[in-house]
Amino acid sequence: NKLTKWKQSRIMMLVVFKSTPILQKTLKVRHAMFQLYALKLLKMQTKYLGRQWRKSHMKILTSIYTQVRHRLNDDWAYGNDVDSHPLDFQAEESELRTAVDRFHCRRYECLNSSHDGDFKNMTKDFFADDFHFESVDNCISSVLSQEIELMP
Repeated sequence: NKLTKWKQSRIMMLVVFKSTPILQKTLKVRHAMFQLYALKLLKMQTKYLGRQWRKSHMKILTSIYTQVRHRLNDDWAYGNDVDSHPLDFQAEESELRTAVDRFHCRRYECLNSSHDGDFKNMTKDFFADDFHFESVDNCISSVLSQEIELMP
């Protein structure tokens, strides 16, 4: 679910590769969490599947409506959002990839020696003066061994 939430390109890839019949078969498994995540994936794809699919699968739409949490501005049951998004999802995927690479360079810079040096230097210069992007020491033994002065 986290891989596809709010990422239209990945939702469209699920639609293009026809994951809907597979997700319908997974609904037969009697496990509540498994069914919930299958219904969430089906909910994301519903507006791209077409009117005929929605007509013939009302039982699935009913279970989505009753079991999956909704937002106030959800339009998952209507196919009116298809034309508003461009079909060029390559830019969205490359932006996502760049954001993930920046996070990895920022968070795991000691392990990042195998990557390209130019990208590493570029990201270090980009994040050099920003306090919020510094790596954090979250090892409990090293944090507890530091002495901290408390103000009176």
